[in-house]
Amino acid sequence: MNSGGDHFSSPKAVQWLLSRRQFLLVLMFALLHLRLMPLIPPPYNRVPLLLHFALFLLWQPFINAQSRVSALHLVWIGIGIVIALLDAPSVLLVVWLILLGGIVGGRIFFFSQGGVKWFYLMSLSYLIVMLLFHVLPRIIPGSVANEALLSWLADYGGAMLLVFMVLLPEGSEQGAQREAIDLVYSLFVTLMLSVLVLGSTSLMLLRQIDYIQALITVIFTAAVMLLIASWLWNPVAGFSRLGAIASRYMLSIGLPFEKWLRSLADLAEEEEDPHRFLDRACHSLVEQLPWVVACSWSVGAARSDTRTGIEAGGVKTVFRQGELALTLATQQKLPPVMVWHFNLVTQLVARFYSEKKSSRQLREMAYMQAVHETGARVTHDVKNLLQSLHSLLFVIGSADDEANPKAQPLLRRQLPLITQRLQQTLDKLRAPDDAREEESMTGTRWWRELSARYEGRDISFELHGDPGGKLPSALFTSAAENLLQNALEKRAVEPHIDIVIALDMRGTQPVLSVRDSGSALPDELARDICLRPLASENGLGIGLYQLARLANMAGYALVLSSNLPGKVLFSLRY
Repeated sequence: MNSGGDHFSSPKAVQWLLSRRQFLLVLMFALLHLRLMPLIPPPYNRVPLLLHFALFLLWQPFINAQSRVSALHLVWIGIGIVIALLDAPSVLLVVWLILLGGIVGGRIFFFSQGGVKWFYLMSLSYLIVMLLFHVLPRIIPGSVANEALLSWLADYGGAMLLVFMVLLPEGSEQGAQREAIDLVYSLFVTLMLSVLVLGSTSLMLLRQIDYIQALITVIFTAAVMLLIASWLWNPVAGFSRLGAIASRYMLSIGLPFEKWLRSLADLAEEEEDPHRFLDRACHSLVEQLPWVVACSWSVGAARSDTRTGIEAGGVKTVFRQGELALTLATQQKLPPVMVWHFNLVTQLVARFYSEKKSSRQLREMAYMQAVHETGARVTHDVKNLLQSLHSLLFVIGSADDEANPKAQPLLRRQLPLITQRLQQTLDKLRAPDDAREEESMTGTRWWRELSARYEGRDISFELHGDPGGKLPSALFTSAAENLLQNALEKRAVEPHIDIVIALDMRGTQPVLSVRDSGSALPDELARDICLRPLASENGLGIGLYQLARLANMAGYALVLSSNLPGKVLFSLRY
């Protein structure tokens, strides 16, 4: 009897009634009308009331009519059946009509379609007519002049309303609206009907006046009070009125929301560590809200350092948002409004925590990227040094055992340069942040050292303009060595190509270019070269990619200026 989702197989008649809820409501009112009108003699007049209650169980919007009911539901159903079988007195009928009016009135505001809304308005009108002009006057006999005429008008006027309800086109009540009412409007309608009933009865007994006169007085008094309340509720320029006051109260009850938000924003700016931020946010909640005994947080396996009071006492409530769980210990159980507030608080804290966690991860990634870039630069420097040593050893060992007259001068020129570049490489490893700063060197000196390193490699050197200006030596050295090495490897496959390196100092910024007369690069390779790492048979395939990144950091660009057969040209320009 506990499963609310299990369904039983209903007869076709019940299914047909459930699919026509408006007709079901009219039928329910018709049975109630038969009970109220003196057409059926007792004790048979109890049958319509019992059927009316049975149809109400099918129509009611609180529990799905096709769901199995629990034991508590059966108790209430039993009480209703007993009352119906014992022929409910007029006082219980008054209470029942008021409750029905509240339920029907709470459904009016769910529908924007004219037909459905008018149907429920007429349903509420029928209940009001039968309550005020049929049932209530019979509780105090002799208090109403022409009671029989009033009862006759109520009986047949109510019957006409039922006929109009049947004639109205049936509207659609799809989705969740079938099983929902507006609780606030239901309470309002219930209270208004109670005021009309109790107010008219009290005024009639206190002033010894006719019932109709007392009822009209109470109706007009209630109307005036509603007009005044609506005028006070709506906002007018210069005065926020009751609506805005009530809204602010509901949004800030028991919690200085704006003050805490300001404090949370300050904490987010001051604290960078995400876990310390959570600790300080919990401490701030305990400080600013005296009725909060303690606060703790947990994110996965991480827990707050200070959990004082959580185990000691208080009513503990856990609020979850993603991976963050915020536990509050309060002096009393939190009301629904405060639960809603702290759900918002948990969302804000989780958002700040997520941003700080992401920021820390970005910093770590930036650090790893800097290490990677430094390592890549050092790797290329070491590779170029090994190539220089290999060329030097090739020249020295070319004469076998005989003395080589070029060996000594070449060693005297190259070894100091190799030593200097090894020292620069060690400096980059010791201070990666300083490795981004480029050393400047005159074009004359840089060109002379580069020519000396590649002496005897059948490479043409072209210099244009005055080389006395400055240039970033580390970048230009890395570019020249990478481009020349790629050209030399290409020559190993195409032996008769020419290799030309040129330095143009005629403009405001130097331009370095390396050209070969070999075959053009494939279109796929030419499109992606210098933009991403490419597959390479002789290395990692990231040489030109790293060189392009270094050039961009220094304000230069490495581009494939020409890709024609016999003229493949790479340029390093500002």
